[in-house]
Amino acid sequence: MTTRFNKTFFFKTFLFLVSGLAFASDYDVQDILFAMSEKWSEVDDFTCRMESYVKLGKKEQKQIMNYYFMKPNWIRLEIIGGDNTGAKIVYNPIEKMVRAKAGGILGVVAFKFSPDNPRVQSIRGHRIDNNNIGYIISRWREYLKRYKISVSFGDSTITLEATGVDTSKYNGTYSEKLVIDSKTDLPIYFEQFDMSGELIHRVFISDIKINVGLRRNFFNL
Repeated sequence: MTTRFNKTFFFKTFLFLVSGLAFASDYDVQDILFAMSEKWSEVDDFTCRMESYVKLGKKEQKQIMNYYFMKPNWIRLEIIGGDNTGAKIVYNPIEKMVRAKAGGILGVVAFKFSPDNPRVQSIRGHRIDNNNIGYIISRWREYLKRYKISVSFGDSTITLEATGVDTSKYNGTYSEKLVIDSKTDLPIYFEQFDMSGELIHRVFISDIKINVGLRRNFFNL
């Protein structure tokens, strides 16, 4: 009788601890996303260097960009390396339109596009109007509601990994890894993979500067 009691007690205790760990993991993710949201709420404008890699089938797209953001969602990209070097792209959140100039001698004239036009999207269809940290946060809030997320902590980073993502929602992404600077609560980079585990999208973010005093006329093109 004593043996049975001890086994039952141990089993129930084990279940409680496992449940507690699962709950703690969910809490960790919510807390991390809340900290990111709080930090983002303090941002009026934002500049950084972005290095982007996108793959679709055998096609690859590599770009290095100077990135500028001002709330509510003014975005300016200047491609300084890789594909389409010299091009400049601006998103106007009031018009909900994109203006783009090609690099070189063709960059005299700015062309106007809808953000869903493939000419101003990546080869996988990533849109400029979704190219901001607020969108990253909202994407991970969606992941938290629907998909499995694991958390790991480094010396100065926090890593979130989501799996089982609906590939029709985020440009073919089945799993994603997001690495966050634990001191600033801002993302350092993310990687997205398809169902086969192949890397299809990666963005490194560096040289981050917050609230530098950008003005609306900077987003004219």
